[in-house]
Amino acid sequence: MYNFDKIYNRKASKCFKYDAMEIMYGRDDLLALWVADMDFATAPEIIEDIKQRIDHPIFGYNFKGFDYFTNFINYVEQRHNWSIKSEWLQMSPGIVPAINFLIKLLTNEGDKVVIQQPVYAPFSEAVRNHNRELLINELVETDGYYTMDYEDLDKKLANAKVMIFCSPHNPIGRVWKEEELLKLGRLCKKHNVILISDEIHNDLIYKGNKHVPISMLEDFSDFTITAMAPSKTFNIAGLQSSVLIVPNEELLKRVKKYFFDIHVYGSNSIGNVAFNSAYTKGQPWLEELLVYLEANADYLVERINNITKLKMLKPEGTFLAWVDFRQTGLNDEEIKELCVNKAGLALNQGITFGNNGTGFMRLNFGCPKSILIEAMDRLEEALKGV
Repeated sequence: MYNFDKIYNRKASKCFKYDAMEIMYGRDDLLALWVADMDFATAPEIIEDIKQRIDHPIFGYNFKGFDYFTNFINYVEQRHNWSIKSEWLQMSPGIVPAINFLIKLLTNEGDKVVIQQPVYAPFSEAVRNHNRELLINELVETDGYYTMDYEDLDKKLANAKVMIFCSPHNPIGRVWKEEELLKLGRLCKKHNVILISDEIHNDLIYKGNKHVPISMLEDFSDFTITAMAPSKTFNIAGLQSSVLIVPNEELLKRVKKYFFDIHVYGSNSIGNVAFNSAYTKGQPWLEELLVYLEANADYLVERINNITKLKMLKPEGTFLAWVDFRQTGLNDEEIKELCVNKAGLALNQGITFGNNGTGFMRLNFGCPKSILIEAMDRLEEALKGV
């Protein structure tokens, strides 16, 4: 029903992925497989609702209404079996801004915050940019598969006030199992650490895996702030609409007062429409998207593991591949040079996700398969003789 094979020219649409490419890579003619948005048109049902809103020519201050969160609550109940209440929710223009706000609210300068690298770079930036101390609990990698080091995490949390957690995980594509989440949550409880759980990729899960919101386990809702959004799921990141779920009453009061005091009330008029439209009308599109994305993932696994000196495990979720270049013997800058100037590909360097990301590249496969085929042909040719 939906056409994910169609190629759209996104250049000159003021999107970072294409229009900032020359600034970031020195060239604007690369295949763009870096920034984590997809090259698919969002669900036409969402677009139609946006068009109807645009037909009204006034874009004043927004009033969401008392039933604004009803559709989101129903969606989460249906998809993740998590019963949440509207009074737990706080809108934000995005999850990255929300994480920064929460670090400023929940910690003081010099306080320690735990993250698990390799991980999305804005996590570390949110800590360092506000003069907090970063504690890194490195994920343990075995042949490309990552697990948590609970012994080290126990030690790090003993000295921390907050932990920022990524679930599902960007860039490694892990969908954490319930037993892993239980160990993590119990350690946070043991050390009285507030857990910020970034679950932006929660709907992008492949067969055999299941996303479990950590806040719904045991009594973890007492100290967990969960961040969700339709942005990755429905490819509407530019509309800047996300939500925080804060079940703890006292913690919620602090969050709401902070957001009110800094005049952050949520998204814009169009973002509000898209938020509700996505959660009421977007699921048929999403189901077809997941089939397409998993086929892309399967294709990548087959191609990359047949290219000499490259390795990749299939991600359990997200539309991001974590490609291992370590057997090439190249350093990070040489890997970047090979990808950019020999293969003509814009990928994210693994080192930007943490020191233990060295030797890896992150590849966004949220694009038409024909683009992936061309990218793999280019990469295979570029690696000849390496």
